[in-house]
Amino acid sequence: MTYPTAAEFRQIHPGGPFEPFVWHDGKLVQVAFAPYAGSQSAFLADPTFERLLHGNRGGGKSKIILADFAQHVGRGFGPAYKGIIFKRNAQSFKELKALARELFTRIFPDAKENVMFSYWEFSSGERLYFGYLEKPEDYFSTYHGGAFAKIYFDELTEWPSPETYLLALHGLL
Repeated sequence: MTYPTAAEFRQIHPGGPFEPFVWHDGKLVQVAFAPYAGSQSAFLADPTFERLLHGNRGGGKSKIILADFAQHVGRGFGPAYKGIIFKRNAQSFKELKALARELFTRIFPDAKENVMFSYWEFSSGERLYFGYLEKPEDYFSTYHGGAFAKIYFDELTEWPSPETYLLALHGLL
């Protein structure tokens, strides 16, 4: 599957964010989200189970994780489609949750954020959770047995070893 990539970005309101525009039927059209050509569009189109994305700070890695989950919302999976984004500790979610709020409220106006239990629920029942795993033991006490269609690690290099990653994705230790 290919995705229309951002042809350009324009600042619609002075001091506001730059909004993506894509080509559609020979016209530039403003959209809520469009992947950058290259790594972001390749990430969305890649059907493999395990993918790694690296790059500079502010390059869109976290945003593409959110978009990857969002591309399957409303496709008939309903409550069976659950995902989780792991970070190493709960305090590091501030920017990612703000980014999710910005993106999801524009694309899915009926989506609701559950701040207390740290997830987004979409009108057709899908959920994206935000969870932290500081050490492998956290996996067993909180997430073992959970059924997630998508598991993401944001900032994987913050973990001191691959143990937590291997455990959460493959049940290996």
